[in-house]
Amino acid sequence: MCYISGLTVITLFIVLHIDDLPLELKNYVTIYLLFTLLTILLLFQTKLSRNLDQSLLRAITDSQELIDRNSFLQHTISESAVSLSHMIDDTKSKSTSSSYALQEMNHTIHSMALGLQLQSDQVIDLHQHVKEVTHSALQMVSDISSIEEHAKTVSNTSDHGANDMLQLQTDLKKS
Repeated sequence: MCYISGLTVITLFIVLHIDDLPLELKNYVTIYLLFTLLTILLLFQTKLSRNLDQSLLRAITDSQELIDRNSFLQHTISESAVSLSHMIDDTKSKSTSSSYALQEMNHTIHSMALGLQLQSDQVIDLHQHVKEVTHSALQMVSDISSIEEHAKTVSNTSDHGANDMLQLQTDLKKS
């Protein structure tokens, strides 16, 4: 909609001041092409910025979920380790009479320790993934800032061009 209204404004300006503007047809075509190119660039940057915002929000949400899951796993591992420690103490005090029972319990404890080690390795992998997602989120924030700066530069250039057109128009009227 802004594109159409911009073209309408330019066309009305040219029609109203065609006698004051000693321009050739190619100059008018150039003005329309530049306006169209600028509009396309701004629309593309706006869409890209919106997509990056959505990706960033998804990455932040995913990161938070991974952090929550990591916290839950660490808490569970901690409780399991405490529980395991108490079980070992109880086992040592109650099973001094039979070495066979101790061997069986040692085997069970070893299996549990392997399970805890596996969970610990998974927590470390999860933590690494959270770091990667956070790094990606920071990179996206940097990209969005860069695009925003570029959009501001293009907007300033467009404003400067409009001011130059008004100045030229004023100079032509004075002539």
